[in-house]
Amino acid sequence: MPQKKILIDTNTYIRLSKDIHPLLGEVFGDQSYCLYILKEAYEELQNPRLETSFYWIEETEYVENRKKFPSISRVNKREIKDNFQYMWETAQEPEFIGPSETDIIYLATALALEIPVVTDDQAMVKLGLEYGIEVMSTVKLLKLMHDSNHITLEEVDRIVKYLNVYDRPSNLHEDYKKYFDKTLVSL
Repeated sequence: MPQKKILIDTNTYIRLSKDIHPLLGEVFGDQSYCLYILKEAYEELQNPRLETSFYWIEETEYVENRKKFPSISRVNKREIKDNFQYMWETAQEPEFIGPSETDIIYLATALALEIPVVTDDQAMVKLGLEYGIEVMSTVKLLKLMHDSNHITLEEVDRIVKYLNVYDRPSNLHEDYKKYFDKTLVSL
């Protein structure tokens, strides 16, 4: 069965890769899901300032795991470039301001490859939905991973509780209730 690729943005990678390792390039579930970042995110993650907050980010095993990128054909590369131009123009309109160049590359790639992208960045979500891209939150991805027997409910709860305290993505409480029928207690 061919892989069902899913792109995860830089923040999602940082939020999940320490607790779910290896995170990228690992096939899971009956649908053969596989998570990837793009080369642009790989470059973002080479920022030395990240190591002050995430000591593990430069450890060899994580660096090597981040080198797993989705294969993209020449035709798709051209389509990504075209998609980027349209999306960049849209992102300059007042109701869509916010996504970075890397965010738009992610969305342009997801549109060209017809695959989902995982992000909690609301500006990115809004632009993605404008173009009909399937956008998932981090918690929805955790639900997919749990339902695919890739992670346990205990792992989900531990990750969500950590995020609630240290790196709360937008809609964390609502998504946790929606996908796991659980309520988070704020500290």
